[in-house]
Amino acid sequence: MISRFFPRIVTVAFRLQATVLVLLVVNTSAFAQQPSTTGRPQQPGGGVNATVPGGLPPYQQRPALGSLTGHVVDSLSQQPLEYATVMLYSISPDSLVGGGITDGKGRFVLREIRLGAHRVEISFLGYSAKKFGPVLIRPDKLLTDLGQIVLTPAGETLETVEVTAERSYMQIGID
Repeated sequence: MISRFFPRIVTVAFRLQATVLVLLVVNTSAFAQQPSTTGRPQQPGGGVNATVPGGLPPYQQRPALGSLTGHVVDSLSQQPLEYATVMLYSISPDSLVGGGITDGKGRFVLREIRLGAHRVEISFLGYSAKKFGPVLIRPDKLLTDLGQIVLTPAGETLETVEVTAERSYMQIGID
């Protein structure tokens, strides 16, 4: 019984695909870029002012091509800090856009970073955070290495503390 309807199903499916394809072609041609009358290139969306200062498109429309690397160590022992937090913020707009943690050797790699200016904050529990910026990801320099980043302990070492307590000699229990 299915074999009797199969040619009809294929024909309907093909007509549906062709209709969708025609609608897509008509829809995209309606939004084709028109020549600019101001002499300045237009951005998607038709507005001349669709870029941010500096000529870059809005952050989400920039290509994610860059990488950021570094190596985090303790200032006293020069040992790598495992599981330090690395946060990446865009400068315009100011928002968290990525991050990660260091590996067992204190190294980190952040990939697929969008072009533009960023700031980086590296922190670890018990240490003072380090901030860098602006860090530029450019088409001519897609890999940025921050090198060795030294974090210093934030707390102070206290003197020995002696804790004393009294214990009751009377015990209550079932005999």
